[in-house]
Amino acid sequence: MSLSVLDDVKNYVEQSLKTGSPQQVQRCKKWMMEHMSEVTAGINVEELHPKEKGDFVLSKDPKSLHHIEDIISGTTALKQCRVKKIDRIISKAASFSLSMEAPDSCLLCVPLSSLRCSLVPVATKPFSSSPGLRLKLEEQLTCPVCLNHYTNPKILPCHHSFCQHCLEGFTLDKKNKTFYFSCPTCHHRTELPEEGVGAFSVAFHLHNLKEMYSLMKKTADLSNPQEATCSDHGKPLELFCETCDAVICSHCLARNHKHHEYDLIADSYTQHCQKLTECLSPVEGKKEALKKVLSALAEREGEIRERGEGVLEEIHEMVEEMIVVLRQSERKLTEQAKRVTDNKLKVLSQQIKSAEMSLSVLEDVEDYVEQSLKTGSPEQVLRCKKQMMERMSEVTAGINVEELHPKEKGDFVLSKDPKSLHHIGDIISGTTALKQCRVKKIDRIAPAGKAVTFSLSMETPDSCLLCVPLSSLRCSLVPVGKGDQPIQTTVTITSTDPGVYRIQCNPSIRGAHTVKVQVYDVYLEDTSLVIPFNPYLDNITRVRTITELNCPLGVAVSDDNHVIITENWGHCVTILDREGKKVKSLGGKGGICNVKFSYPRGVAITPDKFILVSDNHRIQKISMDGYRKASVGKKGSGPLKFNNPHGIAISPITGQAFIADRGNQCIQVLNPDLTFSHSFGSQGSANGRFQSPCAIAIDSQGLVYVADYDNHCIQKFSPDGKFVGQFGTDGSGPGQLFWPIGITIDTAATGLVYVSDYVNKCLSVFTSDGVLVSKFGSKGSNIDQFSVPWGLAFDKNGVLLKPIGVIYQSLQYLQYDTPLSGREYLSKRENNCSLDEALEEDIFLYYLCITPDTE
Repeated sequence: MSLSVLDDVKNYVEQSLKTGSPQQVQRCKKWMMEHMSEVTAGINVEELHPKEKGDFVLSKDPKSLHHIEDIISGTTALKQCRVKKIDRIISKAASFSLSMEAPDSCLLCVPLSSLRCSLVPVATKPFSSSPGLRLKLEEQLTCPVCLNHYTNPKILPCHHSFCQHCLEGFTLDKKNKTFYFSCPTCHHRTELPEEGVGAFSVAFHLHNLKEMYSLMKKTADLSNPQEATCSDHGKPLELFCETCDAVICSHCLARNHKHHEYDLIADSYTQHCQKLTECLSPVEGKKEALKKVLSALAEREGEIRERGEGVLEEIHEMVEEMIVVLRQSERKLTEQAKRVTDNKLKVLSQQIKSAEMSLSVLEDVEDYVEQSLKTGSPEQVLRCKKQMMERMSEVTAGINVEELHPKEKGDFVLSKDPKSLHHIGDIISGTTALKQCRVKKIDRIAPAGKAVTFSLSMETPDSCLLCVPLSSLRCSLVPVGKGDQPIQTTVTITSTDPGVYRIQCNPSIRGAHTVKVQVYDVYLEDTSLVIPFNPYLDNITRVRTITELNCPLGVAVSDDNHVIITENWGHCVTILDREGKKVKSLGGKGGICNVKFSYPRGVAITPDKFILVSDNHRIQKISMDGYRKASVGKKGSGPLKFNNPHGIAISPITGQAFIADRGNQCIQVLNPDLTFSHSFGSQGSANGRFQSPCAIAIDSQGLVYVADYDNHCIQKFSPDGKFVGQFGTDGSGPGQLFWPIGITIDTAATGLVYVSDYVNKCLSVFTSDGVLVSKFGSKGSNIDQFSVPWGLAFDKNGVLLKPIGVIYQSLQYLQYDTPLSGREYLSKRENNCSLDEALEEDIFLYYLCITPDTE
């Protein structure tokens, strides 16, 4: 419509310049310039750019199936259907689209051969011959009901307009206290507002056309040029007053335009024609902009239609998949019902057989006794009486009637989930709806060479899985606190997991990152991701050194990233902040509170934020402030008796504490309240047996990994203590261990198992199945070497801490040094010297950093 108005204005001005006399042109010049300015200003090209996008997606809820269609049958049912919509009317080609709907608003689909459509023109008022533009406006300004120019025109929801007084005369239908009428043009059924027809919107576009028509009528004489005369003096209009911008005669000049600037019309005509032509430039520019907008609208229409077809295909595929799943569920439930039925009938059959056999025995005994009494002589009866009574007593005692009562019942039923047949998905369309969606889950974070991969899924507000075209999804990572330069990613999908997207990137640093997800042009709410240490990259640099610790052995990390360390020789537990600065010491000389320790070793944090510490044959539970809450254990063997307990691990599933009872060669399991639950293991070298179990770790599935010190291996158990497997053998080669003394698992990210090796002076990294991934370190004092590696723990940023020393940046660990060589340690071990006696002098804590290769 806007382009048509601009064309009309342009044609009108060009026709005026071509056919109008100079007097007529100059007289109408001001109006034409004002009108061109008004028309171009009234058209906002930016508002006409495509507002809609192909940004609607299918949200899938595999839990449901509801109502997908219905069958409409018979004349009565068809009469209740109606034309739903007529749109895309193209006047030049006289074509339009039409759809129909059933009473429940479902789309009505009929065979093409059964559908007929015809148009009956509404009577129109004849017009006298007039120029094409005026005739076109005349037609558009005529009400199709009263056939006169519109008065107070109102526009209906179907976009057809009528005079208000014509609408007030329409015949109304009443249904459920609501009045309806049909549009005379398209027969669309429209609800009458409670306030009456006056509540319909005003057709402002008709007011604008009416104003244009009136102005054109005033200047209609331009199309029939003749000599113009002054309406006041009857004299020829020969002059143009520049001051008043008006065409005047000589008498007007003398009377009303004295001292004004004026010129002959013939002389000023060319100049003013040029000005009018220049004023057409904005009109032409607006036209070109509108043509581009129309092109963009057509292109966007194609995109939306293509996306719509894609969503329809997705729906079809989803329904087909659900039908397959339903058939599988039907077969599974049928088999399950048959299996339960058969099992119950089998038990009953055995009971019936046993009861029938018992009944037969009783009947035989009864018949024998009765026959003896009937046919036997008194001497025979008395002689056999005792035998018969014993037999009857034996038979009746051997039959337990109570046990033969039905053991099985017909007590099996089908449990139904009504949600699973209710809502199978939704269409998410538009910016507002997309902004309400969010990232549902990020998991399976794993190194892939120098890259990192993880999976990502999104969900709608009603928790349905959000599926979007791959081309519409963008994902980037921004390191937290280390600049705002985003890391670009590659997004792919898999055919096995619809709605799950695989993300791959090459981060330059590890640690916390912000994940930014963009669907079309909408950014979802940011979420966080910890990039774990990549054991395939082993560039090591020193960060800092701490020298205040006295033989640190055990290490644990709180939720707020505080590091808790047991100082074996200091008889205390020390808490460091996330920067490695000492916050406080609990127990020991100079420590706060009244808690006391004797050579503390293992340490762990409970789910209720307390510290568990293993020291002299006991387990203590203390608060972060150093107050003892509980203490269990004494020296000995058996439940809650310990002999040199070391490592402690907390199950993420049950909250139970698993204690490596080194001297008793077993693992003791305590409930969260520190009562005894169970234990497993004994001394030996066979599977499930230990030789000095000293460290313990638990993965996200609850499986228990034990560092078996003198058996030189890692043993793997179920939570109830059943042996699952083991890895590592005695030696110094790849995958071999010599006195494994520390163990932890990267449960938050990779699931890899990290083991510190006491004699080989290294850190070995394994998969959960025992496959060696990498090996770090050797004997020495350089930044990439160890002297006595000990305990291990990950912090909340995926950083690995390792006493005796260290915090890595991609791998952080704590490690202490001693002047004794590995051979000297072995010598002292062979001489039955305790490990604590072997650790002497020069204990310190230093920080190393492993960062990914940045090339």
